[in-house]
Amino acid sequence: MDRLGTKWVAMIITLLARPNSPELRFAELAKAMPGVSHRMLSQELKRLTTGGLVSRRLEDSVPPKVFYRLTPQTLARKSETGTTQSLPRPAGSDHQDVHQIGWSKVQSVRLRNSQYLEAR
Repeated sequence: MDRLGTKWVAMIITLLARPNSPELRFAELAKAMPGVSHRMLSQELKRLTTGGLVSRRLEDSVPPKVFYRLTPQTLARKSETGTTQSLPRPAGSDHQDVHQIGWSKVQSVRLRNSQYLEAR
């Protein structure tokens, strides 16, 4: 499920996009997301951080505190559109949106697949 549209990613972005909580710790995100496992939350935050949608700040203390927030680019995109639904996909995501690759590309792939199936 390497898509921005997973339920956990949507919840993370929604929580970080709230005006009253611009920066949240890992434990705060976990509490606000009932049912998410520690591993899943870690994976999704890492993917969002690598993709440039979320920034991570490490506070040097014992134990170390890790804070997450939306990047300025993500916040600017949200303020332009008024929604988090049109945010860009993280880098490295292998999911391609039909609107991004174009309808002609979809049609050519469908034609190639149908020709392949007919040849079998």
